[in-house]
Amino acid sequence: LPGGDSFFPGLLRDISLPSGCPCLDVAPGLGGSMRAVAKAYGLSVEGLEGDPLFALAGGTFSDQLGMLTQAPIRSGNPETEPLGDKHYGAIFAREALFSFRDRKKFLATAMRALVDGGVLLITDYVLADRQKSDVLDAWRAAEPLKPSLCTLEEYSELLTHLRYEVKSTEDVTDAYVGHIQAGWRALHAHLKNAKIQPEKAATLIEEADLWMARSRALESRKLKLIFIHARMHRGMKRALNDPMSID
Repeated sequence: LPGGDSFFPGLLRDISLPSGCPCLDVAPGLGGSMRAVAKAYGLSVEGLEGDPLFALAGGTFSDQLGMLTQAPIRSGNPETEPLGDKHYGAIFAREALFSFRDRKKFLATAMRALVDGGVLLITDYVLADRQKSDVLDAWRAAEPLKPSLCTLEEYSELLTHLRYEVKSTEDVTDAYVGHIQAGWRALHAHLKNAKIQPEKAATLIEEADLWMARSRALESRKLKLIFIHARMHRGMKRALNDPMSID
């Protein structure tokens, strides 16, 4: 993802993370960012990765780096996998929830999985507003999973409804676009002298099309990447079928 293993850990520098209990990353990919968080903050971070191949490869990397105990990765669907009760000090979700079928259900499950005072840290795509846009339509068409989007205000409302305390929100779009551009410049420089097999070239083209669509949507400001810091405080239980809808 854009920013490599430094972008997300850097967002956490001023946040107090509970000690003495593990953290959970629900979209670790190959685990680079997750391992960076574990190393920088002295935490145990478990990865729950939806792609079995990524989970296997990421776990292998953790093992090779001597971090299999501190940063294990297992395969599982974070939308359906049981997360336990009052187990995690923090849950991370980086650019993942926008494609979840039921964001509200996952956030409620995450709430139960956090210890009292536990931290929810999210980077996610949100709409600037509800107006239609051709650039957004092109981005939606390029995404492999259909985005389920809301505005930042709707996101905050949902979290508050589920009894999270939203501590802060930050628009990190500009920095993120810079990371996208820097990543592709680095790849382009590498490819100048590289021999690419046809099937890998096709994969690169497909990935380039996806990130071009994302970048254009973000640059238009119709789409934003936001960072949300929320804390869970136990209180009256709120049923999932309470009246509220997020499109």
